Amino acid sequence: MQNLIDIFPNHYNDPVKATITCITDDQQEEQISYAELYDQARYILHNFRCAGIGEGAEVIFQFQSDMNFIKVLWACILGKIIPVPITFNTTIAGVDKICGIWSLLNDPFIITDYSDYKKVTEVFVDRSPRWKTASNKIFLLSEYLKPVQMAEVADISSDDIAFLQFSSGSTGNPKGVVNTHGAIINNLSDMAACFKLSGNDRFLGWMPLTHDLGMVFFHMLPFYLNVPQYLMQPMNFMANPAIWIERMAAHGITVSGSPNFGFKYVNENTQIRSLPPTALSSLRILLNGAEPISPAVCERFNNYLRPFGLAEGVIRPVYGLAEATLVVTATCENTAVKAYTIDRNKQNIGDQVEFTDPGHTDAVAFVDVGQSIGTEVRITDEQGVPLKEGRVGIIHVKGPAVTRSYYNLPVESAKIINAEGWLNTGDAGFLYKDNLVITGRMKEMIIVHGQNYYPHDLDRVLEELEWTRSRQVVSAGIYNEELACDEIFFFVVYNGDMEGFIPLVNSTRRLIRARLGLEIGRIVPVKRIPKTTSGKIRRYQLCQEYKQGLYDSELKKLADILVRVPGTGMLRQAETQLEKDIAGICMELLGLERVGLQDNFFDLGYSSLTITAFKVEVEARLGIAIEKAQFYRYPTVRSLTAFIHCLKHPVEDEPANDRKEIYDKARKKLLNHIRQVRIVKPG
Repeated sequence: MQNLIDIFPNHYNDPVKATITCITDDQQEEQISYAELYDQARYILHNFRCAGIGEGAEVIFQFQSDMNFIKVLWACILGKIIPVPITFNTTIAGVDKICGIWSLLNDPFIITDYSDYKKVTEVFVDRSPRWKTASNKIFLLSEYLKPVQMAEVADISSDDIAFLQFSSGSTGNPKGVVNTHGAIINNLSDMAACFKLSGNDRFLGWMPLTHDLGMVFFHMLPFYLNVPQYLMQPMNFMANPAIWIERMAAHGITVSGSPNFGFKYVNENTQIRSLPPTALSSLRILLNGAEPISPAVCERFNNYLRPFGLAEGVIRPVYGLAEATLVVTATCENTAVKAYTIDRNKQNIGDQVEFTDPGHTDAVAFVDVGQSIGTEVRITDEQGVPLKEGRVGIIHVKGPAVTRSYYNLPVESAKIINAEGWLNTGDAGFLYKDNLVITGRMKEMIIVHGQNYYPHDLDRVLEELEWTRSRQVVSAGIYNEELACDEIFFFVVYNGDMEGFIPLVNSTRRLIRARLGLEIGRIVPVKRIPKTTSGKIRRYQLCQEYKQGLYDSELKKLADILVRVPGTGMLRQAETQLEKDIAGICMELLGLERVGLQDNFFDLGYSSLTITAFKVEVEARLGIAIEKAQFYRYPTVRSLTAFIHCLKHPVEDEPANDRKEIYDKARKKLLNHIRQVRIVKPG
């Protein structure tokens, strides 16, 4: 088998006719067989060729429908056209992202199933000169669906590009990973062998098809195996995560998965009572990857669903990256999630790992993500010299599934791929008993709920603020163990009085929330931004210095100002008794005279130890139990009060027959989750 097209003949002649089922926004199911997909993709390809979209042209996807996405994907692959899947977005941030990618491409087009896409986005022509060019090459899919004639399939080799994978966070300096037919086939074969997949398996995924996990694992892998696949839209999962569990039960799913935050989201946002005790007994593989894995989250998920037939060892930790097509290492056998507790002070490059007891003061746990499934893995120092087992270093990968380059970026490609073909992942970890353990990321990407954000992209957004022209500000991600994901930090060079720093804090939080829908963990005043001799910012050093407490003095000064200066974070005084109770506890713990309803607890000086004391006091006074993570999610008197009120007075279940009202509420809930507004309960 040389390319993805070679898979179709078996599907076309198979009397069983395996199908793709797309679960739509309104939870209806739309189905197509692989054989029907082949025919419809060839009709679309013929129409594309008539419109001048030929071999080698790049097509940027802007689709709302998964079914449309899949049909156009295979039309492009069959015709040797290069698909460029990008998450559908009609905001200025979305247009900026497409414009950044557009400049890297040679002969691009945009294809969409949104009839008003051109009209809605034309308002950005004046704000983005590149969009004027792009907007002239927008094609509406409905005009290319007519079954006029089936096109002949192009002559495709294993080295030809199947699609380009741009990170979900790429905006300022995007990099497109080249995924060839041969690389994809290799990784699909490796995954099938590792997990012992067969014709009896049934897949269900809710990750977006624009994400490599959604595209390769949940669509291309079942296609390769000629088995049924079910694709949920992320909106359905985020609006009601119970649907994921219920559909796995209803369709006898054997293979599914999620980033770690998805398991956590199910734990915290579902109340499943109606499933029979064998509902999930067919499920044998739940992939857990794409972000740091929490052993506690996995254990809680197992305990939660065990009464419905979920077997032990179903959750399979994996490690992968788009540059290696998808999976590099995996837990291939049914076994409990394995974690190692090590001394957090022994995580520098070259350090020998020191295992310790979980109760040790400096203990930190990392999950074993399994063994190589076909791609070679080695650990090196910063000069690329291989390190022995048990030493922390930078993860390098090599093999037929590893990309040959970033698209049209030879200089960037040469920086990460050496002459021997070893690719520097930028991730840090160590090997132990031939298995890989990830300890962090030397590369600077920030992962929030499975979505990737590059620090330089966040820095670029802040350039819109006038004050950034006179002082430097850089972003970084610091992993929050309670939230089981990264928190976004900004470090600002500032030498003035702390009272003058407050407007910088407020404007930064407002802009990032408005432009990207993200909530910031901390905004830290620093005296300088550390850089390498070549001028590269050392974000990792800033994070280490923060964790070591080097900025505590300045943060304490900021907290003092916040409580002394009227109106810095207070929209109104506490009025309800619950608000007064929460504000009072906060003031007592920190020795403050006043706490505003909108003052961020962490800006006021809270630490993980303070949060523990806060949790104990709140639970004792109010007679309720609250998970520690909720204090991170709702870090103001106002938002925490709203959460506690909902906890004590839950809303009754909506009538099952009022589908429109339920779905409208679900949409609002999803929007709030995406924006990570902490006033409403997120995932």
